[in-house]
Amino acid sequence: MELIAKATIQIQKPIEEVFEAIVNPENMINYFISESSGRMETGKELIWKFPNSKMRFP
Repeated sequence: MELIAKATIQIQKPIEEVFEAIVNPENMINYFISESSGRMETGKELIWKFPNSKMRFP
């Protein structure tokens, strides 16, 4: 049995504001991570820390 899940969301904000909210670590900590090693950029590897975990994830 194949399990398929789909979800959609409509964000009522300008695309520039949404983009900045995602790539800027100071904004991302307001959503689901507690810490990031830097800003999202092409080819850059980031390390994220999550609130309920002591582990860090690339």
